[in-house]
Amino acid sequence: MPESSSSWRRLRARRGSDRSTMALARTLSSLGRAALASPRLVRTASLGLDRAFSSTSSSASSTTSTSSSELGTQAEVRRHVEGLIKFRGGPITFAEYMKTSLGSPVGGYYGDKYVGKEGERAPVIGARGDFVTSPEISQLFGEMVGVWCLTVWQQLGSPDTLRLVELGPGKGTLMADLLRSTGSPSPIFHSFQSALYNGEKAGVSLVEISPAFREAQADKLSKFQKDGKGLNLEWHSALSDVPRDNTPTIYIAHEFLDALPVHMFVKKGAGWTELLVNLEDAQPVSLDPNAKPPEPQFVNMLSPGETPAMKMLLKPKLHTLGDATRAEIREVEVSASAIEHALDLGERLVSSKGGGAALFMDYGYEELPGRFTCRAIRDHKVLDDLLASGADITADVDFGALKWAVENYQWGEKAPKVFGAVTQAQFLLSCGIGHRVQALLESPGISEKQAQELVQGYTRLVGGSADEGMGEVYKAMALVSTPESTEPGVPVGF
Repeated sequence: MPESSSSWRRLRARRGSDRSTMALARTLSSLGRAALASPRLVRTASLGLDRAFSSTSSSASSTTSTSSSELGTQAEVRRHVEGLIKFRGGPITFAEYMKTSLGSPVGGYYGDKYVGKEGERAPVIGARGDFVTSPEISQLFGEMVGVWCLTVWQQLGSPDTLRLVELGPGKGTLMADLLRSTGSPSPIFHSFQSALYNGEKAGVSLVEISPAFREAQADKLSKFQKDGKGLNLEWHSALSDVPRDNTPTIYIAHEFLDALPVHMFVKKGAGWTELLVNLEDAQPVSLDPNAKPPEPQFVNMLSPGETPAMKMLLKPKLHTLGDATRAEIREVEVSASAIEHALDLGERLVSSKGGGAALFMDYGYEELPGRFTCRAIRDHKVLDDLLASGADITADVDFGALKWAVENYQWGEKAPKVFGAVTQAQFLLSCGIGHRVQALLESPGISEKQAQELVQGYTRLVGGSADEGMGEVYKAMALVSTPESTEPGVPVGF
């Protein structure tokens, strides 16, 4: 049996005897053996990217069918960037390039990657995609996030109404696993789900700009609705479109912040510069009058002097560093958009009488790595060219910067509490993933193949670099604001 496999023995020892983990064992067992042995027991690790990019476009509460011609081409988005540079009369920041390349409604990465040859859809999530992420590896991940949401709901006083908001839901896999696993008939799960189904302000809101992703999410979550009734599902194009009211709300952002644009700064000699993007001077010229114009080519360059971003972002960042680090550091990334999202979520939590929480899970760091982490990725490979056409662009999340920004923001009478960042392994193990996988392994009828895949998925989620796992590289951080009538406490996982 897989219980004796070396990987399982090695990782089982990491569960520890944490009191919160043990206390959760009873909760996990209430999921029931039928739920434990669900048909989709484990997903293979060949699946990919679960993220979307926030924009300022208007809100939409329904999915939209989009043809390949509407999605545009990669060449079109590069011509869009070319137009920005020409309109400015000079280079643009790398952050502007990243935002346009990923989020443009015409030819942007999150639209174009869904269009294959002859207009057929080619999934960005999958073996032909560019990334492997936690929800697609195993159902365990979404189930543990569900346990976390349930315990936070209890900390909020078990309100009668609850809203869940996911930023960048991808195919909707995480949310589907969360809703399925908390659908147990046990009293605590029943009360949690009743709050999600209680009225127009309750339910699930998905922040997503990709029409193709919206279609995938609607298909994945349709099982929680019958004849258009049941769970209230809404789609929004940006966080700013999600209603701000007193409804207790839990926000989930898994692999969302890493897709937000970053400014990149380089120290040359004694001074700092910013990485910019400009047009390549030498462009091929065709004598054929019917030839299509060549796709624009871009190059990186350093700013000749101080830029607005250096004043507004780099200087405050350097101010937070110690003298030794400030003297040694040569490369710094700052995501103003990630900080803005964290502060916006914090304001939403403290301004709501019902309180709420926000959970961030992503690959990232608290101490500066001393080098750029931003990279372009295609077909599971990091590319040498950061400006390569048709590639995803991502950067490690600076959790230290997010924490500093939230803790030093002028909130007024009430401020959200910050927990973490902790490793994904610590978070999942504290939520009880060890007990959950053991229960799955002991389920009647589980096959050897299913058990092996289960252990492999568990290993990927909580294992370290030696196991090619995500447990150490990925981090979790939470913001929590509880109603005045409840006693605040440390959420599970932290």
